[in-house]
Amino acid sequence: MGDKIRSLKARAKLETARQAPPGIGTAHVPCTCGELVQGVLEGEPFLVSCPIDRYSRVRVCVGSPGQRGEVGLSGLDQAVVTTSAISDQQGRTTEVVTTGVMPGPSSPRTTLAVHGGRGHDKARLAAAATLALLGYPEAPFTMEVSRPLPPSKGFGTSTADVVGAIVAAAAAVEASLDPEEVARLAAAIEPSDSTMFPGLAFFNHRSGRQWEVLGPSPSLTIAVLEFEGDVDTLDYNARLDLSVLRSMEPAHATALEMLWRGLKTGQPELIGQAATASARINQLLLPKPELEGLISLGERFDALGVCVAHSGTAAGVLFGSGESQSARRLLAEARGSLKGLQGGWLSRMVGGGPRVLSVVGESRQVVSSRFERKVFPVD
Repeated sequence: MGDKIRSLKARAKLETARQAPPGIGTAHVPCTCGELVQGVLEGEPFLVSCPIDRYSRVRVCVGSPGQRGEVGLSGLDQAVVTTSAISDQQGRTTEVVTTGVMPGPSSPRTTLAVHGGRGHDKARLAAAATLALLGYPEAPFTMEVSRPLPPSKGFGTSTADVVGAIVAAAAAVEASLDPEEVARLAAAIEPSDSTMFPGLAFFNHRSGRQWEVLGPSPSLTIAVLEFEGDVDTLDYNARLDLSVLRSMEPAHATALEMLWRGLKTGQPELIGQAATASARINQLLLPKPELEGLISLGERFDALGVCVAHSGTAAGVLFGSGESQSARRLLAEARGSLKGLQGGWLSRMVGGGPRVLSVVGESRQVVSSRFERKVFPVD
């Protein structure tokens, strides 16, 4: 990971460090309910994330307090860390990591709402690498990250944090990056979801170099299910036997083709069938004990299919856009019939891509509500 980040920094080809213009960038990036399809195609790993209407929010403030006209951190070497806990409306506890300088009249604290110990480190690395790439390797910055969902479940929170940090840091210095550049920066830090692209996207989550936007995301209703257990993405991908994964390529290709046809022809039932097929294939790699029970439950309520987090424990049951009542009834039934279920709620499938706002000096400008929607070829 270090070599990749160093190579990205080297591309800036800086002879002297430039002073970053003071500014603030804020990005909202959708989390996911796992993936619609994940596997191998032509020997390379890929995924198509399932973005939902829960967003991580990242705010990056670049420049010294004097430059920005507001107070902030005077140096990370003086930073102190404290922790506390809060509970959300569903009763889940969120660890709040607060970073800041030693207490003083001009040193307020910034907060990062995280559920794990490493997520904010990845986001800070992403912001620093972005500023270096844009020519500001020494720029001081502070950052706030707020997550709506827990990590290590398959909700795409780490990617949302990292992508949010990248685009927010760029926006703070009045710059923007193509989705492809964002993808490569994110993948250099860890295997990533495809939520930096608009709509639904095919993405090589390991290299970040192969991708294609498949089309707009259908507005499906999803009964999201959070099961017990955690999966560390970096550890899982490091241990994954790629030879076993590649042996499943024909089945992966069939599921991907079914998803593509469903999107192109407007047949959501094909999308659901593709997701269910991919979930079943993945049982050989990371079994979900309640998968078949969940599929049967979905069939009872006329669901389109089931998607899962291929490297996590989350799952979702897909319904048509007007089937929220059926989805609610399924959730009520699931609470008493599925072992290890910790929670569930209704969400909506949304298009990927960060929603970005930048503030430079006294002016406000919307840099991009989302990246331009178009299809990019797989290189």
